[in-house]
Amino acid sequence: MSRKPVAKQESETRPRIRRSLIGHRDPTHRLWIVGRQLAAETAAFAALAAAIVVLDGRQAALEFVAVLSVTAATLLVWHRRRDLLFFVVVAVAGTIGELVFVRFDVWRYAHPAVLGIPAWFPIAFGTAAVIGARMVATIESIGRHGGA
Repeated sequence: MSRKPVAKQESETRPRIRRSLIGHRDPTHRLWIVGRQLAAETAAFAALAAAIVVLDGRQAALEFVAVLSVTAATLLVWHRRRDLLFFVVVAVAGTIGELVFVRFDVWRYAHPAVLGIPAWFPIAFGTAAVIGARMVATIESIGRHGGA
């Protein structure tokens, strides 16, 4: 007795939906993923800005803790080697530049803590660099993947 092969159903022959942005053919799905990434990056940046602007140096310890919390959350989500390098390089270079500007009276902070700058400054500058680099990569991915 011979058996005839059973034809596969249409659902079995279609490619499975990939959950990543790379290689996905459905532009709507790609756009949704990019939009979600951009929303997360924007929310992280808004949280960092809020921690700095809302407290405005009036409660320095609380402001430092708020910025440190946003930084911890940001690095918990985005912690590839490149993210950490962006954080360290921009935190150090930005702080050195800021120290020069403050030293030569280009501007002043209302509530400086160390050498004329707030204690949260290096951490916030490094965090902004990580978030900014991620935003740029997300926006660039729109063009790389067909303008979805």
